[in-house]
Amino acid sequence: MKRLILLLDALNDQPQAGLQGRTPLEVACTPALDGIAQRGRVGVLGPPPVWGDARFEFVYLNGLGLPPRRNLPSAGPLSALGSDLALEVDDHVYCASFVTVWEDLVADPFTVGLTGHERDALIRDLNRELTEYGAELRSGPAGEMYLVVHDSTLHAPPTLSPYYAVGEALINVVPQGPASTRILDIMDCSMRFLAGHDVNRVRQDLGENPAHLLWPWGGGLPIRYPVEEEAQVPRIVIGSDSLFLGVGRYLGWETRRTEAKVGDREAGWRALLRAMDRALLRHDIVAVHSGALLQTSLMGTVEDRLAAIEALDHELIRPAVQRLDKFPDHRILVLSTVGVLGEQSQLVTEAAPFAVAGSDLDGVRGYPFRESAARASDLKPKDAAELFEFFLGMKSPIFEAYRKLLPTEWRVGEASAE
Repeated sequence: MKRLILLLDALNDQPQAGLQGRTPLEVACTPALDGIAQRGRVGVLGPPPVWGDARFEFVYLNGLGLPPRRNLPSAGPLSALGSDLALEVDDHVYCASFVTVWEDLVADPFTVGLTGHERDALIRDLNRELTEYGAELRSGPAGEMYLVVHDSTLHAPPTLSPYYAVGEALINVVPQGPASTRILDIMDCSMRFLAGHDVNRVRQDLGENPAHLLWPWGGGLPIRYPVEEEAQVPRIVIGSDSLFLGVGRYLGWETRRTEAKVGDREAGWRALLRAMDRALLRHDIVAVHSGALLQTSLMGTVEDRLAAIEALDHELIRPAVQRLDKFPDHRILVLSTVGVLGEQSQLVTEAAPFAVAGSDLDGVRGYPFRESAARASDLKPKDAAELFEFFLGMKSPIFEAYRKLLPTEWRVGEASAE
């Protein structure tokens, strides 16, 4: 049996006054998503836990069937693993972003519109300043940025993803405590240096968001050994996001990177579909990730969000279902990884709606794919592994092995990211 998993960032939302108390999913025309839900079942998966900081990597661990644990690797090492970033054993690696700050509030977590040429110039020039801190910026294969700190004695402090910091005062979301001194010094250095950079002067003249501040998050030691499974069902993760690919690789899945062109989400979806076509011929479980809604959800208007949801439904979900239907025995799972508080342009950690359907599954009540319908369903798995066992239709050694792992069996280097 072929099983397809579609993991979609920022699909669910809160009711909005501008939509008469409805969510964008309730307003948007999504026949493909609704068709999956009405042929099968909808439900909600409880949110991953948050231990004092929002760890974006948890949504992908959750999405691939592993209930998060405190001692799992953080975003920096996982994303570096997905990028094949060369690191020394005593390096600490962080995901990093250039963010825009207005009136001491985080206004833009990824400096919308920053071109590759502009980013490269900022990285090159800022690296000259970071030398005295024993740190450097590096680029990943899909334009990701990493802060690498060369210090075996450093303890990586908990740091908040900038996606969760939008609209928050800097004083409330920057790293805290004595262990944060080095990171705060680096952030302060970047703010002073970037203030007068030519790239920012040009962007301000053009009315574009400047890159005010380097924001490192999710730091930790490099991952030395991914999890190894003795008996593996052929399974693969497909996407352009290095963090998602790193999570898949860490859990023992095969990975395939697709190209994502900035400003051309349809091309990115076509690349995902081409990779999915090849993967379904060789693999029993195929997980496809799309983060195309994330930037629109945080920085776009409600009209932009509605258009993006409808485009996703038509350009990715519909053809994916058509391709899967060619296999007589199949199942499909659609899961939103992270929710949005649309009116505040913020991400929220909440129960994630999902729909599951298949050639051997009967529909229940014909619910559409909506947040309210998912919450009203009695299908509420207690954790991600239970959802995957339901989706697979059997107890799986893959996910059962994940659940039985003791904390000491997760090999994340000599020190925990916590």
